[in-house]
Amino acid sequence: MAKSLLEAAFGENASIEVAESGAEALTVFAGSLEEGGDVAVVMADYLMPGMRA
Repeated sequence: MAKSLLEAAFGENASIEVAESGAEALTVFAGSLEEGGDVAVVMADYLMPGMRA
């Protein structure tokens, strides 16, 4: 649901990536940087599985 809302808000101007865990989020983030992508915003849930508070 959140991804579709963000895609509707930003349209073609942004690439929206979603991760189900902290480990997956770090992998997605690293992959984007390796491909030369710019990461302007990261939205995270501190209760995401795999992350320690």
